[in-house]
Amino acid sequence: MKIYLASRSPRRHELLKQIDVD
Repeated sequence: MKIYLASRSPRRHELLKQIDVD
């Protein structure tokens, strides 16, 4: 679900990447 938002913002991809691991 978080990855879906990352697709819209490449910069958030890094931030969401950390959350994805959590």
